[in-house]
Order: sequence, then C-alpha cells, then structure tokens
Amino acid sequence: MKVYEFFKGTKAFINFSENAQRGLIPHAAIVYCRDEFSLRAILKLFACAVLCEMPKKPCLGCRTCDRVLKEVHPDCLIFPKKGGRISVEDTGRIIGEVSFRPCEGDRKVFLLMNGESMLPSAQNKLLKTLEEPQEPAYIFIGTSNMESLLPTVRSRCALVEVELFPPEKIFAFLQDYCPAGNNKVAASSCGGLVGKAIEMAMSFEYLEVYNHIYGMLDNLKTSDDVLDYCRLFASYKDKQEVLDIMQLYFRDILMAKRKGRLRQDKQAGLERAASSRTERQLIRYIEMAGEAKRKLQLNCSAEAVLEDILSEIASEEE
Repeated sequence: MKVYEFFKGTKAFINFSENAQRGLIPHAAIVYCRDEFSLRAILKLFACAVLCEMPKKPCLGCRTCDRVLKEVHPDCLIFPKKGGRISVEDTGRIIGEVSFRPCEGDRKVFLLMNGESMLPSAQNKLLKTLEEPQEPAYIFIGTSNMESLLPTVRSRCALVEVELFPPEKIFAFLQDYCPAGNNKVAASSCGGLVGKAIEMAMSFEYLEVYNHIYGMLDNLKTSDDVLDYCRLFASYKDKQEVLDIMQLYFRDILMAKRKGRLRQDKQAGLERAASSRTERQLIRYIEMAGEAKRKLQLNCSAEAVLEDILSEIASEEE
C-alpha cells in the first residue's frame, strides 16, 4: 500500500483526484509515462478514484480499492493482464463490455496498460467508443510512447502526463521499497524513473557496470586509451545505460567542483577529477553524452559514438 501512497503525491494524480471530487473525470484519457512500473500504479489509482465507495476518493482502504489494487475487481478490466500486446480481439471485448452495466455500483473502468502495443487496426476499432463513450464507462490508455498512438485516438482523449521524480524522492521510496539495495546509485542514475530505479537498486550487475565505467573514466588519460575503452564500452549490452552512467560521472565531478554533496565512496576520486577540469568542460561533456544518446536512438554506430566523446575527453587530458 505504501507504493500507492507514494504515487498519490504526484501532480498527475493530485489533479485527477481533484477533478474526480468535482465530477470532472474524462471518459477517455491517455496517461503518458515513460516508466511502466509507475504507469501501472498510477492507472490503478485512477481506477480507485473512479470506483471508491468513500466520500474522499480514493481512500485505498475500502474493499473496492483493495480489489482494484489487487486487480480482481469485476468493474475494473485490465488489458492485457500481464505484458503482451493489446489485440483486435481485446478491443472487441472492450467495446462489448462497455455496453453492459457494471457488476457493482454505477461505473466501470477499462485500463489499457501498454497502449503503445496496439496495432493501428486495434486502435481504429476503438475510435467510435472513445468518441461516444457509454455513460458509466471510463477508458484510460496508458502508454510510454505517445507517437505510437494514432492522431485520431489522441484527438478523442484527454491527456494526463506523469512527471519524472527527483533523485531525493526516489531515494526515499527505495529506502522503503528495497532497503538493502544500491539505493543512492540507483536514485541518482535512473533518470527520474521509479521502475528503472528499482531494477538498478536490486541489481548487483548494474553496480558492477557503474563502478567499472567510473574507474575507466578516472583512468582515461591519453588518446592511446580510446580504442581499448571504446571496445570495452561497446561490449556492454545496454549502450544507453553506459552513456547514462557517463553523464552521471561528469555531473558528480561538476558537483565536486561546486562543493556540493558527494557520495562518500567516490568523494576522493571526484574531487581529484574536479581539480583538473573546468565547469565549462564538464557541462560540455554532459551535453555530449546526451547528444550521443540521441545518436544511438537514430541507430548510429555505438563504437563511433563512443569514440567521438572519449576522443575529445582524452585530447583535453593530454
């Protein structure tokens, strides 16, 4: 239950809850969030706000809220149940179920958990239902990729965007959710995504990669090191994660330069690295890593992208 209390504090949920109290819930909405873990939790909270029996919704303590959160309420239908694609058959079932009266109370909620998985044919089948919803039915389409949804679907739905979380909030969440995890590292390097933070905190493999990349960047001194380092970096399966850690490394050095709070285990190395670099250099390295991530998304060669950024860093070290 503490997980849901955390997500009740999001701006997205607070605004939705206030509208629910005023009877202004949209019958069709797209809920956009880059993080699958957060998206599932937020969508179930929205369902609780619609179906909750108590005057102040959602209470998260009544039988209705409990069954919604456990995904067993007969008037909260979830598609697909766990993973997979929302099929044309699923959308056909949604259309059929919308016309039936609720099993309990006077409202029904349909949660489409990964809307980006819907083929255009499945989305097109939903259009009339989204445009002319039956009065007791509410359809919430969760997605991590807005562009995967047809413009005709987007135009028929309200939009709710779930914000990213600052590191200190994620760290507090992790301390409660997985107290034995690598929580400081995960909170700092997850990019504001709770699900990614949990995965990182509970993965010793990630901590190993993190420490390895920090160590290599500490020891990058000449252009002779670049090709060897490129091969090592390129050997990691998740290249985006490598660049995320590189950005974090240079942010930490910038923090050391500005005399901010540092991780105790890295403090000496970061302060040493800060003494030989200017703020302008560090900001440029952070921007270069961000640009490198965009190039990877455009299917540029990982080795070429990494060689560019490491070559520039090494040239300034010599």
